[in-house]
Amino acid sequence: MLARRVEEPFDSPEFLFEIKWDGYRCLAFVGDVVFLQSRGGLDMSPWLPELAAALRALGEVPALLDGEVVAWRDGRPDFAALQRRARLRRPEAIRAAAARDPVSLIAFDLLVAGGRDLTRLPCEERRGQLHRIVAPAATAGRVTCSEAVIARGRSLYEAARRVGLEGIVAKRRASRYRPGERSRDWLKIPHERRRPLVIGGVSPGRHYGIGALLVGAYDPEQPEQLTYLGHVGAGLDRRELAEVIGRLRASRRCPFHQVPGDQRAATWVEPEVVCVVGYREITADRRLRHPVYRGLDPDTRAADCVVPWAGGA
Repeated sequence: MLARRVEEPFDSPEFLFEIKWDGYRCLAFVGDVVFLQSRGGLDMSPWLPELAAALRALGEVPALLDGEVVAWRDGRPDFAALQRRARLRRPEAIRAAAARDPVSLIAFDLLVAGGRDLTRLPCEERRGQLHRIVAPAATAGRVTCSEAVIARGRSLYEAARRVGLEGIVAKRRASRYRPGERSRDWLKIPHERRRPLVIGGVSPGRHYGIGALLVGAYDPEQPEQLTYLGHVGAGLDRRELAEVIGRLRASRRCPFHQVPGDQRAATWVEPEVVCVVGYREITADRRLRHPVYRGLDPDTRAADCVVPWAGGA
């Protein structure tokens, strides 16, 4: 079951609210065999052996949990550490990473218990059964239940924002579980950083021949050309693309310090049009994570757009 995005937090006694954890979505099959399935259907068990071992502590009664696999650093979610874990293949490297970058499964729903399908039960009832299964287990903190508050979405949203967490999720207390659906019974309200950035090129695609905008900003240590920060396709519809195209001027030269290796087919434009981009964070290789186009910014000069690490992320 998937969540629809909404822009503003809200209060409602019909909903419970929980933290939106920054990790990998996971279905955990528990019983005679433990199987961790990613959202894409892959088996995550081989590269998460410590989590698989913890799930075995839940017992052999068939159960199916829905949750988020989260890596931790200094008590906070560390998505980059989780990505590093996912790339490992050698058993000795996986064992070393399990000690260095520990992970947990934060379970937030229970679909099957004792072989019984629970998906038609109300969300709140499913969560109650989840707590009874997970709470007594000797999982050394590797499997925990996501805590929730009822009705008070705004205060939880602000608390998550203050400590730098990803956002919150609202779930209708009486709703059933609908596999594969993006229902309004589940709503995600993420925090988002926004920044004016310069459009330096466009990649090919199906809408007006454009797939994404290539964006960057100026680094005071290398001010002659743009520093590439990533490509932005999310949030662009036909109307917005038409508006952007009307402002761009083609250029024979790449305006970035380095031509991105995966953007060889891009069309370069004069670095003079500024747009606002929302993003979650800056990755270790200095790219925008989950960028979203939020509109043009006619009030900001291209020369005033600086990289996040120079002007605050």
